[in-house]
Amino acid sequence: MWSKWEQTQPIASRIIANSLKRNRLSHAILLQGQTVAVQLEFALFIIQAKLCTSESHSRPCGYCATCQRILHNTHPDVLRIEPDGSTIKKEQIQQLQHELTQTSFETEQQFYVLIGAELMTPQAANSLLKFLEEPTGNQTAFLLVENQAKVLPTILSRVQIVQLLPPDQKQRRQVLLQQGIDETLIFYANALSSEYAKIKQLVHDNEFQQLIADLLKYVEQLESEQYGPLIAQIGLEKWFSKRQRALEIIQLLVATYEGVIHHGEWKVTICEQLREQLTRHQAQQRIQQLLQLERNIRGNALLSLALTGYHLELMKGSSKR
Repeated sequence: MWSKWEQTQPIASRIIANSLKRNRLSHAILLQGQTVAVQLEFALFIIQAKLCTSESHSRPCGYCATCQRILHNTHPDVLRIEPDGSTIKKEQIQQLQHELTQTSFETEQQFYVLIGAELMTPQAANSLLKFLEEPTGNQTAFLLVENQAKVLPTILSRVQIVQLLPPDQKQRRQVLLQQGIDETLIFYANALSSEYAKIKQLVHDNEFQQLIADLLKYVEQLESEQYGPLIAQIGLEKWFSKRQRALEIIQLLVATYEGVIHHGEWKVTICEQLREQLTRHQAQQRIQQLLQLERNIRGNALLSLALTGYHLELMKGSSKR
């Protein structure tokens, strides 16, 4: 099981493996980076490594009764706290403290996992801080956070911070697909950002979803013999009211035609359709024309005039097809 983490999280896995080998696991570990789901999986893996009854402590089997109960949240010495609504409340921390002051049921060590620890109310955070300063027994805390900046500095000073590497493009795509996100949305969000948090924000943003819907309709009309470039332009004009948004649209269009040229692993319907309509040379021409449009806009050309000029150039090209 270590091989998975050694491949995807080489730095974090090495830190934890050394701690386990020396039996010096920190009393409080904050996991930052990746998704909360991956953070939880990694935290539970560490706990399994400590409590597994079938293998050495640094190599949990993942299949014994103990490992399975940890995974399914039924082990009495492993507690999880999740936000109650939008926050983790002081009463939840107090209840956690009460349970942890009881004698452990099966082992000599107890673990607790705070999921979304940055969502603690100030009162809850202060209550946890006291508990971190004065633990009542052999306890290890895991704080899972998406935004470390929202955690009290006094708490950060009392935990070991372990940074998980963000997912690469392939991992991001797979994670979001598993969440039911449309692949086309993921493709275009990746075109605008390499930061996983930003990509997640974009694919759930209603305005971005509408932009992509309008963009797809625009491209279909643009490349259809039924419509002329200036007619297709109408569907795009409302998005060209701000310079930054216009530059983002150009990025998205460039990504579309690059997707025509380079197949890759993406399954984006519009790119597959355009492969039937455009030659590789024509797709490359589109990219060069878009890059010229970008230069014009960055040179402070009026957005509406720059867009019309771009489509007039496309009309010249269309007449030569």
